[in-house]
Amino acid sequence: MDSDTQKKKITIQSINSWIYQNFKFLLIVVGICLFCLIAGGVFLEWQSSHIKKVYGELYKIQRKLQVAGEKANGKNYRKQNKDISSFLNKAKDKKSFVYSEDMKSLSQKYEEILKNYKGQKVGAVFAIDLADFFYLNGEKERALSLLSLFTFPKKKSSIYHLVSFQLANYYMDEKNCEKALAIWKPLRTNKTAVSFHKNAHLQSALCHEQMKNYAEAKKLYTKIIKNSFNELDKKKFQEYIYLLTLKQKLENK
Repeated sequence: MDSDTQKKKITIQSINSWIYQNFKFLLIVVGICLFCLIAGGVFLEWQSSHIKKVYGELYKIQRKLQVAGEKANGKNYRKQNKDISSFLNKAKDKKSFVYSEDMKSLSQKYEEILKNYKGQKVGAVFAIDLADFFYLNGEKERALSLLSLFTFPKKKSSIYHLVSFQLANYYMDEKNCEKALAIWKPLRTNKTAVSFHKNAHLQSALCHEQMKNYAEAKKLYTKIIKNSFNELDKKKFQEYIYLLTLKQKLENK
């Protein structure tokens, strides 16, 4: 038997000896690993079942609130154009709805349940709907307070970006551009919120215009032009920047 074969034999014997000596330990390690896998599977199954249960519970009360609203105001009373670009233009024309005691009671219960899921996706989904309900019925502070629990513009999930965007629009509608801009700023730079970049830049520019920060507004409009693939949009924004410059000159005279 040559030396290499002898070394291999010794190595195999050493391994076998180590396994024999530590057999119980290995069984314990394998058992722990299996237990962790099973426990992890059970937890994921429970979590999935729990989330489905929560969605079901929230959907039921959401539906009850919708039925109560339709009873007081007619069918589809909350139906409106959700296009963000028309949000501000329609603010003055929004109809005041009857806010029945049934609606108030259900919305309060709905809000209390949602607060148990503060900062969670499942809560954020329904918070957008309830905040819209509050805002349409004149409870604007409750709408702002509720959305504030779920706004995380720097996170990756688009649902948090949507909550943040809606909250910023409400602040802008309330003429509080400072708070709106503070929310839009991270949305404009977050790489995972690309679908919100254009609208966040546009709304930020409009806010700066309201505050007469024309230089900042023009910078944001220029960024929109730079990142736009639509030649017609580019032309419109270029014309608007020119008009904004003229407006600035007239005001400075």
